[in-house]
Formats: sequence, structure tokens, C-alpha cells
Amino acid sequence: MKTKAAAKKKGINTEYLVIGGIAVAAIGVAILKRDKPIEVVDQDPTETQPAVIPQNSPTVSLNQSLLLKKGSKGNEVRRLQALLGVTVDGDFGAITETALKAKKGVTQITLAAYNNTANVNAAALKVGDRVMANLTAGTKVMGTIKLANGDFATSGKQAFTFDYGKEIGKIVAVSTPSKSNYVVAYSDFLSTTNYWVNASEVKKI
Repeated sequence: MKTKAAAKKKGINTEYLVIGGIAVAAIGVAILKRDKPIEVVDQDPTETQPAVIPQNSPTVSLNQSLLLKKGSKGNEVRRLQALLGVTVDGDFGAITETALKAKKGVTQITLAAYNNTANVNAAALKVGDRVMANLTAGTKVMGTIKLANGDFATSGKQAFTFDYGKEIGKIVAVSTPSKSNYVVAYSDFLSTTNYWVNASEVKKI
């Protein structure tokens, strides 16, 4: 009788142990799941959204010293035509030549010289026209020198200042190709002197 009771007691204890073991195991699994870090998987965006590569225009190297004239072709001519506002086709023909002549007074030019060459003065006066000072502060005139080819150039030295409205003289030469300056012959009782004057500072009488 004692042995049977002991066995029964032993069986009850074993059952408790099994139940307890299962409970402990469940708690352990729960703890492990709670503490396990969340795994982040990096996704390559190119797999779903292909990268867009910008298409930049290729850089074109221009020869700034290349003399451009009728018959020239290439990217330098295209640039010149764009500056002149004519059809850009890379072929220096009659239309480009006419536009260049009208704007710069020449029929051939380099890109480097283009920006340093004054535009033609479309309102230039003619040789023989008489002019007067047209600045309220007075028109300054420079001395002139005559070149070997017969053209005139400024001496770079101021010679005189004519008061506003005073006649300076008669135009004897117009600067080329820009026509932005005149050589004006001033005459007094004794002699005639040539002066270099800015076209924008005089007015036809």
C-alpha cells in the first residue's frame, strides 16, 4: 500500500515537472523572439527603378585663331553664324559674308577678333560733311598721324576741346572698318589741322 502511494506521488511530481518544463521552454522562445533584432534587407533601387543617366552635350573645342572667310566650313563657322544671327549650317557662304560685312565691316575674321572688333557705325557721316561739337561738356579731339599707306590714325594725345555747338570742320576721312571715328580738318586763318574725333561726339551741320 505504501509502495503504491509512493508511486502515485512520484507520478504526480513527474507530471508537474513535464508541465513546468514546457512552460519554461515557451517563455524562453518568447524571450528569444522579442530580443532578436529586426533584419533589414537592403534593396538595390536599380532593380526596380533603373537609374537615369543625363545625356550631356559633348564639349566642342573651337579654334579661336582660325581665319574664317568665304568657303570655310566647320564648328568655328557655326559659332560665327550664331553670333551674326544668320542660319547656322557651318558653311561660310555669301549670306554669312554679307552679314559679317554689314556688322563688322570686314569679309573675314577670327572668333578671337570678333569681340574685339567694333560694330560698323550704320549712321556714319560721309567725307565732305561738316560737323560741330555735340557734347554739352565739350568734344575732345585728338591729334592724328598719317600712316605709310595713306590712312590716318590717332596720335593718342588730346589736342583740343571744342565747346558744344562750335564747328570743328570738314570730314576728310572715316575710320575703317568700324566707321566709329572721323578725321576732321579744322581750318583757321593761318593753317589747317587734322583732328581725330569720336563719331558719337559730333553732329552734322
